[in-house]
Amino acid sequence: MKSVAIQSKKLDIITKITSIDDNILLEKILQLILTPNGENTIDKEKQEIVTDLKQGLKELKMIQQGKLKSTPLNEFLNEL
Repeated sequence: MKSVAIQSKKLDIITKITSIDDNILLEKILQLILTPNGENTIDKEKQEIVTDLKQGLKELKMIQQGKLKSTPLNEFLNEL
């Protein structure tokens, strides 16, 4: 009986997914399904942002201490 309920839920999920016409939503569903150990990709993205911010703050501190040379503003703006 339990396997019948599981199969029913699987079919319901498949039906709902196949009715979605939004590519972005489908990509998010695919990422969620393919992520190992049920990890959320959003959490990974947040962690990457936090890591990048920490690195940037470390570099800023080193620039303030004179241990690292900064890029002149005009050169930085030209890169953008």
